Amino acid sequence: MKAGDATVLAELWHEMAMFHAKGDPYWRVKRNGRIRYAGYMRKALGAPDKIVYVAHDGEKVVGFVLAVLDARERVFAGGSRGRIQDLVVTAKWRRKGIGRKLVAKAWDWFGRKSVRTVEVRAATSNPVATAFWRKMGFEQYVAICRKKVRT
Repeated sequence: MKAGDATVLAELWHEMAMFHAKGDPYWRVKRNGRIRYAGYMRKALGAPDKIVYVAHDGEKVVGFVLAVLDARERVFAGGSRGRIQDLVVTAKWRRKGIGRKLVAKAWDWFGRKSVRTVEVRAATSNPVATAFWRKMGFEQYVAICRKKVRT
């Protein structure tokens, strides 16, 4: 992938974000969100602690996974951690094994980086995603809670 491909990835990410926003307004994207995500992906594409794998249909990008090495201080005995930051497959191509293949590529990369544990976050408002991750062998071990601050 080239840095110029970040815009294409941002378009796919935006499709996912819009899907999530239907289930929970927290996920609404700011007006410049797509542009900001493209900038983030440009940096990610060249970063040594991140990897992006892409699925294609011919020349068209139909999905991607962004895997990240966790930079937190290693104070727990569980060893080094990684995170699947984003997994996106465009609607037309879901349920065809693409997500599973992208996760497998990320999994291999984590193994080469000696990662012992991989984390993923899935919106509770997206039961398809939570079921997918369970099917992939992930299990919930922590609950992330939020509360709005009113100013």
